Amino acid sequence: MSTAAERRAARAAAAKAVNNNPDPVVEAAAPEDRPVVKARSRDTVTVACKIPNGLILQNYEMEDGFEPVFGGGSRPIKMARPVGEQIKINGSARAIGSDPDAKRVIGGYGFTYNVPKDAFEKWLRDNSELEMVKNKLIFAHESIDHATGQAADFKSFRTGLEPLNTESKKSDGSYVDPRMPKNVKRFKPDDDSTDIRGVA
Repeated sequence: MSTAAERRAARAAAAKAVNNNPDPVVEAAAPEDRPVVKARSRDTVTVACKIPNGLILQNYEMEDGFEPVFGGGSRPIKMARPVGEQIKINGSARAIGSDPDAKRVIGGYGFTYNVPKDAFEKWLRDNSELEMVKNKLIFAHESIDHATGQAADFKSFRTGLEPLNTESKKSDGSYVDPRMPKNVKRFKPDDDSTDIRGVA
Protein backbone atom coordinates (compact mmCIF):
# COMPACT_ATOMS: atom_id res chain seq x y z
CA MET A 1 0.00 0.00 0.00
CA SER A 2 1.45 3.36 -0.98
CA THR A 3 1.65 6.34 1.33
CA ALA A 4 -0.32 9.54 0.89
CA ALA A 5 2.80 11.38 -0.31
CA GLU A 6 3.43 8.73 -2.98
CA ARG A 7 -0.18 8.93 -4.14
CA ARG A 8 0.04 12.75 -4.37
CA ALA A 9 3.27 12.48 -6.38
CA ALA A 10 1.66 9.92 -8.73
CA ARG A 11 -1.36 12.19 -9.28
CA ALA A 12 0.89 15.18 -9.98
CA ALA A 13 2.93 13.14 -12.50
CA ALA A 14 -0.26 11.91 -14.20
CA ALA A 15 -1.66 15.46 -14.42
CA LYS A 16 1.60 16.68 -15.96
CA ALA A 17 1.54 13.82 -18.47
CA VAL A 18 -2.05 14.64 -19.45
CA ASN A 19 -1.19 18.32 -19.99
CA ASN A 20 1.80 17.41 -22.17
CA ASN A 21 -0.03 14.70 -24.17
CA PRO A 22 -2.94 16.00 -26.32
CA ASP A 23 -4.53 12.53 -26.56
CA PRO A 24 -4.22 10.75 -23.22
CA VAL A 25 -4.68 7.01 -23.08
CA VAL A 26 -7.93 5.99 -21.41
CA GLU A 27 -7.54 3.39 -18.70
CA ALA A 28 -10.47 1.04 -18.20
CA ALA A 29 -9.72 0.43 -14.53
CA ALA A 30 -7.08 1.58 -12.09
CA PRO A 31 -6.17 0.71 -8.52
CA GLU A 32 -7.30 3.15 -5.87
CA ASP A 33 -3.86 4.74 -5.56
CA ARG A 34 -3.57 5.47 -9.33
CA PRO A 35 -5.55 8.29 -11.00
CA VAL A 36 -8.01 7.46 -13.77
CA VAL A 37 -7.72 9.58 -16.93
CA LYS A 38 -11.18 10.14 -18.35
CA ALA A 39 -11.96 10.09 -22.07
CA ARG A 40 -12.60 13.43 -23.70
CA SER A 41 -16.16 14.10 -24.80
CA ARG A 42 -15.10 14.43 -28.44
CA ASP A 43 -14.12 10.73 -28.44
CA THR A 44 -17.71 9.57 -27.89
CA VAL A 45 -21.15 10.30 -29.33
CA THR A 46 -24.76 9.87 -28.25
CA VAL A 47 -26.62 7.59 -30.65
CA ALA A 48 -30.38 7.88 -31.21
CA CYS A 49 -32.12 4.83 -32.73
CA LYS A 50 -35.79 4.47 -33.69
CA ILE A 51 -35.63 0.72 -34.43
CA PRO A 52 -37.66 -0.65 -31.46
CA ASN A 53 -35.33 -3.47 -30.41
CA GLY A 54 -32.14 -1.56 -31.19
CA LEU A 55 -29.11 -2.89 -33.04
CA ILE A 56 -25.80 -4.65 -32.50
CA LEU A 57 -23.16 -2.77 -34.49
CA GLN A 58 -20.09 -4.65 -35.73
CA ASN A 59 -17.44 -3.19 -38.01
CA TYR A 60 -15.58 -5.25 -40.62
CA GLU A 61 -12.45 -4.95 -42.74
CA MET A 62 -12.10 -6.65 -46.13
CA GLU A 63 -9.07 -8.88 -46.53
CA ASP A 64 -7.77 -11.37 -49.10
CA GLY A 65 -8.64 -15.02 -48.61
CA PHE A 66 -9.32 -18.25 -50.46
CA GLU A 67 -12.33 -20.51 -50.86
CA PRO A 68 -12.42 -24.10 -52.13
CA VAL A 69 -13.95 -24.73 -55.55
CA PHE A 70 -15.74 -27.78 -56.90
CA GLY A 71 -13.29 -30.25 -58.40
CA GLY A 72 -10.39 -29.26 -56.15
CA GLY A 73 -8.22 -26.25 -55.66
CA SER A 74 -9.22 -22.81 -54.47
CA ARG A 75 -9.78 -19.30 -55.75
CA PRO A 76 -8.93 -15.92 -54.23
CA ILE A 77 -11.80 -13.94 -52.71
CA LYS A 78 -12.34 -10.93 -50.46
CA MET A 79 -13.44 -11.86 -46.93
CA ALA A 80 -14.94 -9.66 -44.23
CA ARG A 81 -13.05 -9.85 -40.94
CA PRO A 82 -14.68 -8.38 -37.80
CA VAL A 83 -12.70 -5.56 -36.20
CA GLY A 84 -13.31 -3.98 -32.83
CA GLU A 85 -15.97 -4.91 -30.32
CA GLN A 86 -19.69 -5.18 -30.89
CA ILE A 87 -21.66 -2.13 -29.76
CA LYS A 88 -25.20 -2.52 -28.41
CA ILE A 89 -27.47 0.35 -29.46
CA ASN A 90 -30.70 0.86 -27.49
CA GLY A 91 -34.02 1.11 -29.27
CA SER A 92 -37.28 2.61 -28.06
CA ALA A 93 -38.88 -0.64 -26.80
CA ARG A 94 -38.85 -1.53 -23.12
CA ALA A 95 -39.59 -4.78 -21.34
CA ILE A 96 -43.01 -4.85 -19.68
CA GLY A 97 -42.72 -3.75 -16.06
CA SER A 98 -39.26 -2.24 -16.49
CA ASP A 99 -38.29 1.11 -15.05
CA PRO A 100 -39.37 3.78 -17.60
CA ASP A 101 -36.41 5.95 -16.60
CA ALA A 102 -33.91 3.15 -17.23
CA LYS A 103 -33.74 4.07 -20.92
CA ARG A 104 -34.36 7.56 -22.22
CA VAL A 105 -36.77 7.76 -25.17
CA ILE A 106 -37.49 11.05 -26.99
CA GLY A 107 -39.55 11.32 -30.17
CA GLY A 108 -39.59 7.53 -30.46
CA TYR A 109 -35.77 7.31 -30.40
CA GLY A 110 -33.91 5.29 -27.79
CA PHE A 111 -30.61 6.79 -26.65
CA THR A 112 -27.23 5.13 -26.14
CA TYR A 113 -24.54 7.24 -24.51
CA ASN A 114 -20.73 7.16 -24.75
CA VAL A 115 -20.51 5.24 -28.02
CA PRO A 116 -16.97 5.38 -29.50
CA LYS A 117 -17.10 8.04 -32.21
CA ASP A 118 -14.62 6.44 -34.62
CA ALA A 119 -16.38 3.06 -34.52
CA PHE A 120 -19.83 4.56 -35.11
CA GLU A 121 -18.65 6.82 -37.95
CA LYS A 122 -17.01 3.82 -39.68
CA TRP A 123 -20.24 1.80 -39.31
CA LEU A 124 -22.22 4.75 -40.71
CA ARG A 125 -19.91 5.05 -43.75
CA ASP A 126 -19.99 1.30 -44.44
CA ASN A 127 -23.80 1.16 -44.15
CA SER A 128 -24.71 4.47 -45.80
CA GLU A 129 -27.06 2.72 -48.27
CA LEU A 130 -29.27 1.17 -45.56
CA GLU A 131 -32.80 2.59 -45.50
CA MET A 132 -32.61 3.20 -41.75
CA VAL A 133 -29.51 5.37 -42.24
CA LYS A 134 -30.90 7.27 -45.24
CA ASN A 135 -34.25 7.83 -43.46
CA LYS A 136 -32.55 9.12 -40.27
CA LEU A 137 -33.82 6.26 -38.08
CA ILE A 138 -30.36 6.14 -36.53
CA PHE A 139 -28.04 9.10 -36.06
CA ALA A 140 -25.53 10.49 -33.56
CA HIS A 141 -24.24 13.76 -32.15
CA GLU A 142 -21.36 14.64 -29.86
CA SER A 143 -23.74 16.83 -27.85
CA ILE A 144 -26.60 15.16 -25.94
CA ASP A 145 -28.68 18.35 -26.34
CA HIS A 146 -28.30 18.27 -30.14
CA ALA A 147 -29.23 14.57 -30.22
CA THR A 148 -32.38 15.11 -28.13
CA GLY A 149 -33.36 18.17 -30.19
CA GLN A 150 -33.01 16.31 -33.49
CA ALA A 151 -34.95 13.33 -32.10
CA ALA A 152 -37.79 15.67 -31.14
CA ASP A 153 -37.72 17.18 -34.65
CA PHE A 154 -37.89 13.70 -36.22
CA LYS A 155 -40.83 12.57 -34.07
CA SER A 156 -43.08 12.15 -37.10
CA PHE A 157 -40.66 9.80 -38.91
CA ARG A 158 -42.07 6.26 -39.14
CA THR A 159 -40.19 2.98 -39.14
CA GLY A 160 -43.12 0.74 -40.11
CA LEU A 161 -42.49 -1.23 -36.91
CA GLU A 162 -44.82 0.80 -34.68
CA PRO A 163 -47.84 -0.95 -33.08
CA LEU A 164 -50.76 -1.15 -35.52
CA ASN A 165 -53.42 1.48 -34.77
CA THR A 166 -56.73 -0.33 -35.37
CA GLU A 167 -59.00 2.26 -33.74
CA SER A 168 -58.31 5.79 -35.02
CA LYS A 169 -60.14 6.85 -38.18
CA LYS A 170 -60.22 9.98 -40.31
CA SER A 171 -63.39 11.93 -41.06
CA ASP A 172 -63.87 10.01 -44.35
CA GLY A 173 -63.92 6.68 -42.48
CA SER A 174 -60.44 5.51 -43.54
CA TYR A 175 -57.92 4.46 -40.92
CA VAL A 176 -55.28 6.90 -39.71
CA ASP A 177 -52.65 4.16 -39.87
CA PRO A 178 -51.80 3.70 -43.58
CA ARG A 179 -50.94 0.02 -42.97
CA MET A 180 -54.55 -0.87 -42.12
CA PRO A 181 -56.51 -2.58 -44.95
CA LYS A 182 -59.36 -0.51 -46.34
CA ASN A 183 -62.16 -3.12 -46.25
CA VAL A 184 -62.02 -4.39 -42.68
CA LYS A 185 -65.24 -5.14 -40.83
CA ARG A 186 -65.47 -5.55 -37.10
CA PHE A 187 -66.51 -9.10 -36.10
CA LYS A 188 -69.95 -9.29 -34.52
CA PRO A 189 -70.82 -12.66 -32.95
CA ASP A 190 -74.58 -12.15 -33.49
CA ASP A 191 -74.26 -11.18 -37.15
CA ASP A 192 -74.61 -14.20 -39.48
CA SER A 193 -73.52 -12.22 -42.52
CA THR A 194 -69.88 -12.16 -41.40
CA ASP A 195 -67.58 -14.99 -40.39
CA ILE A 196 -64.68 -14.88 -37.95
CA ARG A 197 -62.44 -13.28 -40.61
CA GLY A 198 -64.78 -10.28 -40.81
CA VAL A 199 -65.59 -10.96 -44.48
CA ALA A 200 -69.24 -11.00 -45.61
